[in-house]
Amino acid sequence: MRSITLSITKIAVSCFLIGSSFASVAFAKENNGKLISSAATQNGKTRTVVFPKRGVGTYYLDIPDYDFLDPLAHLPVGKPAKGSVTVPQGAKITLEPGYGVQTDLRELKTIRPEDIYAFSLEGSLVSKDIARNASSLNKLTSLDVAGTAIEDAWLDVLLKANPQLKELISSTAPKLTDKALDSIVSMHALQKLDIGHTRFTEAGLHKVAAMKNLQWLDLAGTNADDRTLAVLAKMPALTTLNLSETRVTDKGLAALKECHSLKNLGLEHTAITDAGLKDAISKMPQLEELNLSATKVTDAGIGYLDGNANLRKLWLRETVVTPAITPALQRHAKLEQLEVQKTKWNSLATHKIGELMPKLHAHAQKLCSCKKYQRTN
Repeated sequence: MRSITLSITKIAVSCFLIGSSFASVAFAKENNGKLISSAATQNGKTRTVVFPKRGVGTYYLDIPDYDFLDPLAHLPVGKPAKGSVTVPQGAKITLEPGYGVQTDLRELKTIRPEDIYAFSLEGSLVSKDIARNASSLNKLTSLDVAGTAIEDAWLDVLLKANPQLKELISSTAPKLTDKALDSIVSMHALQKLDIGHTRFTEAGLHKVAAMKNLQWLDLAGTNADDRTLAVLAKMPALTTLNLSETRVTDKGLAALKECHSLKNLGLEHTAITDAGLKDAISKMPQLEELNLSATKVTDAGIGYLDGNANLRKLWLRETVVTPAITPALQRHAKLEQLEVQKTKWNSLATHKIGELMPKLHAHAQKLCSCKKYQRTN
């Protein structure tokens, strides 16, 4: 379950964490046991939200934003979405019916649509009826159907009910076909799209390039290849692109040099080598976050990144890089985070570079509880 308060995302999303504080939630009594109208009652700094008496799962307040490719270490504690609850006036509510269960959602129609910011069906047993009932929540900013068996027509119902949607997470949804992309592309307000680990064809993925307002695109584990990059490079607003576990190569990366808005790029588990860093990545000075984990890059390749003066976060997990890249990294004055787990780096090497670069947080151990970022590797 991920959201763009934002951002999840997963996610995750989003999954990419600086801590967030959450106001406490107080439960209000129902009026003589009867369901109160779900119209939000503004009362100073709080408002009352009414869920069905029998409950419709769990709700969360203000899920924090997540940094590119950095998993959320902590999610807020969910509360039962049942009866009347009092929440902070400006709270953004995410409603989650339940992971791996089939919930009766007919009473969703009793909830005031304006009260729900994000709706997560992630991992739920989605059916045509559930999609139809959920369409009553027609003021959503974020929709998450990741890990469900949702079909093209059902997704179309939910999207048509929410033309203002800004975030859609539909990763690992095996029944979606290229036809679903037609519905997705028609969402002109969409800014974030996660269709990772889906079965869309390479030709179908080209349709995404028509989304001129899209800023965040996750294609991890899809059929994206070098031809896909040539099309995506023309997207004017794209700032974040995840190509992990795809068929992109050094040759295809050259097209991304024309995507001047791109700041965050994920290439984990791809065939990228030092040549790609030299001929393409080094000529993208606007990049701020770069994931090269589990690629074929070496110490020599890191030396080619001198042109990436804005780099703040660099992932090099499961590569053959060594502490010998320290001088090259020192030339990156803005570098804040370095991930080198499962490499020849050790805690002594990360401590040493930390002394040389006080602003840098380097992590070589599998688990980390950095006090500043409160994150888990």
